[in-house]
Amino acid sequence: MKVALIGPYPVETTKIAGGVAAVTYYLAQGLVKQTGIELHVVAPTKLLDEDRVVEKDGLTVHYLAHRRRRLIPNQMRDIGRIRPVLRQIAPDIVHSQLATGAIAAAKAGFPCVQTIHGIPQQEIQFARTFKARTGAMLEAWLTRRALRRTDSCIAISKYVIDSFPEYTDLPWFSVHNPIEDRFFEVAGREVANKLLFAGMMYERKNIPGLIRAFKRVHNENGAAELFICGKVVEPEIFVWAERYVADNGLQDRVHLLGFVSQDELARHFAEAAIICLFSREETAPMIIAQAMCAGKPVVSTAAGGVPDLMIDGETGYVVDVGDEAGFADRTLRLLSDEDLRSRMGVRGRELANELFRSESVATRTYEVYRKTLAGRRS
Repeated sequence: MKVALIGPYPVETTKIAGGVAAVTYYLAQGLVKQTGIELHVVAPTKLLDEDRVVEKDGLTVHYLAHRRRRLIPNQMRDIGRIRPVLRQIAPDIVHSQLATGAIAAAKAGFPCVQTIHGIPQQEIQFARTFKARTGAMLEAWLTRRALRRTDSCIAISKYVIDSFPEYTDLPWFSVHNPIEDRFFEVAGREVANKLLFAGMMYERKNIPGLIRAFKRVHNENGAAELFICGKVVEPEIFVWAERYVADNGLQDRVHLLGFVSQDELARHFAEAAIICLFSREETAPMIIAQAMCAGKPVVSTAAGGVPDLMIDGETGYVVDVGDEAGFADRTLRLLSDEDLRSRMGVRGRELANELFRSESVATRTYEVYRKTLAGRRS
């Protein structure tokens, strides 16, 4: 089976920015190990100035460079640019992590499976600028257009299916995001009182709320430290965080690390006592899956699809969105009880072995391809 996987495949795999890029990379690594698959990846990217075809890791990556200056949004340009590449590849099936890829596949006449990674109609409310709001509105329109034309859909959480009730007749398959094996290998190296957040620094992640909640933790446990890793998408949030940390004397307790390598990120997961997430909106956050793989308990808000991933009281604690006091209370409870952290970590790892191993996710995804092609032929 020749498969075209469309998504933001990273140019440098040692540093991966964003959950969708990580999923595209991890899934590709799993799919190339499946017997009988010839894999091509079509990757629109802002990280290159010109198109490039690279053969590596047993697959072929077709990078499509975004223009720096443009009148037409790259999301719209991608549809026209992906389509001729698909015709050149001539795949048996297309699997797109992007709405634009699914639309391009439909226009080119190829069977398509689409994975929904975000709920753009929900994310619009967190856009801080006119450009961001316009982009989110365009993404919402493209997502619905793609859903009208795709052959089947992969839902990475029940929240995805619930968010598109008008498409219940579409074949939906539940398959979780894959996680790289290294996160299964880092368990059991805890550094006492270390808290970790990893993710993009933008409005939806509510970094200010997380830091304010941590201040409550620090007031009760002066040894606690918070490490924040991730690409700075909205610099004003980073500036706010630096100022708040300085104003509250937390310079030695809150560490704003920015974008880190995959090796460094894995080390922080290994050392963390608790993984923290204080988001306003999520679909199926990678940080929770990575925490479960590493055997670490999570304290998170019940944003979007978080309750579909976590078992409150078993793999960590879930609090209401925006509840800084509740978040601090659950975090302090976990910090004070090593046995509880261990039990929750073990339970999370048990579930992770079933759900997130990249090869098993790839196997389930391959079965979706087979069922989609069988349904189309019938």
